[in-house]
Amino acid sequence: MAEALRAAGFPLLASKLRGDTTEEAEEVTASWGPEDARLIFTAYFEGTANVVERRTTQVGLFHELDRGIDVGNDVASAAQAARTAREQNRRGRRLRFKMGVDGCGHENGLAGVVFAVGLRGQCERLAACVRAVRGVLGEPRTQLNVVGLSRGAVAALAVAEMLGAAPSQFVGAGTEDMDDGASTPPSSSSSLNVPDSPRIPDSDPLLKAESVTEAVRYPQEPVSMDARLLARRTLRLHFLLFDPVPGNQVYTTRYLDPLRVTTGNQAMDVSSSDGILRRVLAIYPYEPLPAITFHAPLVPRYPASASVYEIASLGCHQGALLCAPNRISCRLSYAMVRGFLVNDCGVKLRGCRPFDEALVTRQATLRVLEMLRAVLVPRPNLLFPSRAHR
Repeated sequence: MAEALRAAGFPLLASKLRGDTTEEAEEVTASWGPEDARLIFTAYFEGTANVVERRTTQVGLFHELDRGIDVGNDVASAAQAARTAREQNRRGRRLRFKMGVDGCGHENGLAGVVFAVGLRGQCERLAACVRAVRGVLGEPRTQLNVVGLSRGAVAALAVAEMLGAAPSQFVGAGTEDMDDGASTPPSSSSSLNVPDSPRIPDSDPLLKAESVTEAVRYPQEPVSMDARLLARRTLRLHFLLFDPVPGNQVYTTRYLDPLRVTTGNQAMDVSSSDGILRRVLAIYPYEPLPAITFHAPLVPRYPASASVYEIASLGCHQGALLCAPNRISCRLSYAMVRGFLVNDCGVKLRGCRPFDEALVTRQATLRVLEMLRAVLVPRPNLLFPSRAHR
């Protein structure tokens, strides 16, 4: 029975049944990947002022293409989505869920745009939904993927920091009872020929009051060994970061922040997620915005457990991730993001005909080569170029 539970992706229950010690159980479950996970949970964080459902960028597009069940934005709807999926999963197949998070500037106005207020609350919401789904399903092996653009990519780094500081926010729910959520007809989509996906309705989340200095850094708490070991044994974290920009000046972050309270400093080190964060694809478009926009991307310090790929790509910040199949930079971004989600994260995606057709023609290949050659040409006419970005 114990071996059957372990093979099915429930190492915690198997270890309890066999009476393994903590060290033995951790050693047995230390090495596994997305193909071994019983639960795939993917979160899509939009840029500062963007909305996922409007498909401002490909973050919203991939959220729609994802075949997973939408858990909404609160614990009740997430738990209800997990119950429904569990009842319908009679063959014991791998379950996939998704969650879309709007930009912190859209949810919190000017304070979110300038100071990233609300970013921490969004990460807490994701943690609560992940914990609720895992609790309903019995704490299975979980592959947690986070896709983020700009400030949304900084939110992904905050999630890693939270996992290191407070793993109990993500694991250990057991089989707690959650309030049932009602279901409604799925939402419609049309402009890029994306079929409808199942959706659990959202309830309006209550925004948590927070100071500017709490935007990213999660407060340290006494972490129980059970929660930390459970997270390392049953949770794997993969990131896709597209131009992570905190919105701070380089000078301010480097010289005027000795207490490390700015968003830029707080997201620079995620090494505390060692053992959980396993793979990172960080994409940096090579064209900088004017320095007056405070556009200085982060290159964080990752834990030793993470395989990190940092790529300089075509285009300029969000413009390289728009839903524009005719732009070569957007095509290239689409190909990289799709490949990472499918091959490295275990995500199942629908096709998107405008982008897919643009990637398979010989003419598209020649245009990619032409643009790559253009990258090598110096561009002295940039307005206030960012020296740090260059």
